[in-house]
Amino acid sequence: MLMTAAVAAGLMLLQQAPAEGTDWDAEFGVEVKERDPATGELPVDPYVQTNANADAELLCHLKTGSV
Repeated sequence: MLMTAAVAAGLMLLQQAPAEGTDWDAEFGVEVKERDPATGELPVDPYVQTNANADAELLCHLKTGSV
């Protein structure tokens, strides 16, 4: 067990460091959203409210008292 840990530590030391100046966001395709200049908020997709995500069935039961 100690031997395995020593080998693993040795292999970690032999790994090459990533190149300097690598743009990791571009490398992994991260989309950078621009902030609103006035508020600094990030843009979000509009929330579409439907009965499925509004828990309308539960509210109906609460109003009628049939829960």
